[in-house]
Amino acid sequence: MTKLHQGGCHCGHVRFEINGVPRPVLVCHCSDCMKTVGNSMAATAALNDDITITGASLKWYQSSDFAERGFCSDCGAQMFYRRHNTHTISIAAGMFDDASVLKSNGQIYRHAHPGFTPLPEGFPDIDDEYEADHFAMEPHS
Repeated sequence: MTKLHQGGCHCGHVRFEINGVPRPVLVCHCSDCMKTVGNSMAATAALNDDITITGASLKWYQSSDFAERGFCSDCGAQMFYRRHNTHTISIAAGMFDDASVLKSNGQIYRHAHPGFTPLPEGFPDIDDEYEADHFAMEPHS
């Protein structure tokens, strides 16, 4: 039996439910995350077919040539990231009602981390794995 995971933005106007297994959390230090979140971004991901998002205040911002970011236009919470033409959506880990169910497996773009907070020693760099297969999340057959 698959567990249902739920979450939402700060004001509660945007909610989501995942009926599936979220990808392990990764921490992204890229300049786009730094500029949109104000810090490194910790995010999991789910298959598009496994997530339901509700809320009229959800807005999408075209943040690059290849991706967009979803946020609540009422409270400003930066919630989602999705690349065009993919079968997954990234979800900010802090948006889960119970984030304790999530586990982290590494970081990407460590070289771009500005250094104002120390990074944990031994936390794996997984840039190659991330770019190669997006953690092998495959659509359901």
